[in-house]
Amino acid sequence: NNLALAEVREQRGFFNCGWAEHPVLQGQRDKEVEAMDVQIVINELNKLLALEYAGVIQNLQHSFMVQDIWREVYADYFRDNSQDCLNHAKRLGEKIVALGGGPAIQPTPIKQSTDLNEMLQQNLELERSAFSAYKAAYEKVKDDSCAS
Repeated sequence: NNLALAEVREQRGFFNCGWAEHPVLQGQRDKEVEAMDVQIVINELNKLLALEYAGVIQNLQHSFMVQDIWREVYADYFRDNSQDCLNHAKRLGEKIVALGGGPAIQPTPIKQSTDLNEMLQQNLELERSAFSAYKAAYEKVKDDSCAS
């Protein structure tokens, strides 16, 4: 469980890295940004939004379903993760609208369990999916990003 928690925390840190400050993601539209296909960026952001929606629901559901002695320890953990996902979803939705798009309304598939180890595994899988999606989105915009 500690390894899974450490990996989730490490991947969560990626969401706060500098790529999110990309001019397109900040809603800026200058000549350099106009060259980028904004619809591709919107599509990628909507994929991320669907994953974040799933994170909100799945983590909240796990906070309700965690049982026994683990409830006191993990219910807040899952609620905090749900809130993190909600914050990411809000930011993504705002960026999508700023780019002239419409935010996705459907989450990716949501898993549930009453077994703590399975819950943590499900969340780790979701985090890995989100991490891969964020990396893929970055790969599509990195050539147009501002100088590091």
